[in-house]
Amino acid sequence: MLGRLIAKRLALSIVQLFGASVVIFALVRQLPGDPAVSQLGSTAGPEQIEALRERLHLNDPVPVQYGIWIRDLFRGDLGRSNVTGNAVTTDLADRIPATLELITISLLAALVLLVPLGVFTARVAKRWYSRSVNRSVSTYGLFAGSMPDFWLAQLLLFLLFFKLGWAPAPLGRVDLMLGPPDDVTGLYTLDSLIAADWGRLRDAIVPSRWCSSTGRRSSR
Repeated sequence: MLGRLIAKRLALSIVQLFGASVVIFALVRQLPGDPAVSQLGSTAGPEQIEALRERLHLNDPVPVQYGIWIRDLFRGDLGRSNVTGNAVTTDLADRIPATLELITISLLAALVLLVPLGVFTARVAKRWYSRSVNRSVSTYGLFAGSMPDFWLAQLLLFLLFFKLGWAPAPLGRVDLMLGPPDDVTGLYTLDSLIAADWGRLRDAIVPSRWCSSTGRRSSR
C-alpha cells in the first residue's frame, strides 16, 4: 500500500514537473525581442545574429527547441543571460549569497514581529475583542501565505515606489555611486563590516535612497 502510494505521488510529480516545464518554456518564448540580438547587441551584423540563432537552435521547430532545453537543463546548463551575457549559473552563484542574506534578514524580521503577535493573540484569547484580533491575524496569515512573492513584490514596487514615492527605486541594495562592498563572503552586511565601511553597511540594511523622492531622506 505504501509503495503504491509513493509510486502514485512520484508519477503525479513527474506530470506536474512536465506541465510546469512546458508553461515556463512557452512563457519564455513569448518574451519580446530576439535573444540573439539581446546577447550580441544592436550593432551586431545579420551574419553574426544568424550564426548565434543557429547555435542557440532558435531556427529549429519548437518541439526540438523544448527537447534541447530539457536536455541542457538535466546537464546543468541553464543557458546565458540576455542581460549580462554571462552563464546563468555564474550569475546565480554571484547572487546566491546576497539572496540568502536577504532571506535571513526577512526571517529574523518575521520572528521579531510575529512571535510577539502570536503571544499577544494568545493572551487576549478570552477578552471581548479577541474575535476581532484572531480574525485580523488569521486574515493576514492567509493573505501572506497565499500571495505569490514575485507578484506581491511587483505590486508593492508599483504602489510604494511608482505611486507613493515612499520606497527607493529598485536599483539594488547599495547606492549606485558606491557599488557593492569588496567581495569576501558575498554577504553585503558582513563584507561591509569586515571592511568597516559604514556607508555601505547602512545601505545594505536600509537603502539611503529610502523615501528620497518624498524629501524625508536625501540621496547622495
